[in-house]
Amino acid sequence: MTNQKPTVVVVEPYSTASGLPAEFATHGWEAIAVVTEDTFERYGAKLRAEDFTEIMHHSGEISVLADKLRRHNVAHVISGTDMGVDIADELAAQLGLPGNNPRSSQARYDKGSVATALAAAGVDGPKTLSTASRAEAQGWAETQNSWPLVLKPSHSAGCDGLAFCDNIDELMAAWDAVAGKKNFSGLVNHYVVIQECLIGDQYMCNSVSLNGVHYIQSVWREQMFTPGSNSTKFDYIARTLAPDAPKVAEISAYVRDVLDALEVKHGPADFEIMWTERGPVLIEINPRLMGGRTSEVEVAALGESHLTVTVEAVTKPDDFLRRTTYPSHNELTWIGLAAPYDATIEPEALAALRALPTVHSVRLNTQPDGSVAHTTVFAQLSGDVFLIGGDPDAIARDYARVRELEANGLYVPM
Repeated sequence: MTNQKPTVVVVEPYSTASGLPAEFATHGWEAIAVVTEDTFERYGAKLRAEDFTEIMHHSGEISVLADKLRRHNVAHVISGTDMGVDIADELAAQLGLPGNNPRSSQARYDKGSVATALAAAGVDGPKTLSTASRAEAQGWAETQNSWPLVLKPSHSAGCDGLAFCDNIDELMAAWDAVAGKKNFSGLVNHYVVIQECLIGDQYMCNSVSLNGVHYIQSVWREQMFTPGSNSTKFDYIARTLAPDAPKVAEISAYVRDVLDALEVKHGPADFEIMWTERGPVLIEINPRLMGGRTSEVEVAALGESHLTVTVEAVTKPDDFLRRTTYPSHNELTWIGLAAPYDATIEPEALAALRALPTVHSVRLNTQPDGSVAHTTVFAQLSGDVFLIGGDPDAIARDYARVRELEANGLYVPM
């Protein structure tokens, strides 16, 4: 054994998971990264190698990887992204560590498999078809004859490939645009999912689980698109809700039912939920930390974050198991910036945005040349603005001003 400190293995440690090594280090743990060739090729430049004692490249043989890891004092394995779920589950099993059942891994991230598992457990979910057949997709949609329908890849992220379809022609055009193509995660869309279009108010919920005990870390009211029928114009805003806010208890109970149905025993999960006429219904689950690298601002507003609680569950399980309801807090509002074209950022407009009274921080998702790309999928927002405060009117004024600056001068066409 090459070291005596407890070690966490982070599989595909990108996005929010890039913050895991530093947080584990505050508890005296070390971290090893496990990466696959495809993801390392695409995201490796963003990997902070200095945060890890070692970076291991996985080539497909889990047993070989497990043997290498046995030389270290590995005490936990966690997936950093959706792409690492299968590897993390199998590694934990081979190393004899707590983890989720590798036989049901796919039912925790593949949208078609999730729907099947929910139905088998009697938990409400969207009416769903997952298929590799264009003819089957067309036949199912015509049989349903209930429009609009939603089409998306069975395994994708950030609204990639998402289409709201009002008729069969639109549905088949959307099918042709995504089926067999590579998605944002770098995977080929062998299967495509068609679902009923859930109508209602959208929420986001984050959970952390330990030995089947589920802690709801936060619930957010969320808007993804400009309000209006089937709009796909990005207008992202999310705000945290107090634990005693309306619908939070019902959403929390529903999320626990989903976690049980999908056999989630350990680790973080991030949910998109629609509150419909029949109550909360799952849009999708991501069995990993919430995206967006929001931990620092979450701690500033809430006193904790999805990431810090995830680490606590591993390093201080007794403290974690004493948790009940998440604490009351200042409201945190997250606004997504969406450039309508490739652009540079106008400095004075950016300074005006940063100076707004409730703005805590602004983060731009810039290209190597300092520009921002045209936002076409949610995972490629041009930036994020975080507001903290207890005055809803002040938050509303600053939100309106952010959108005004976006429309009038923030983006300079290239």
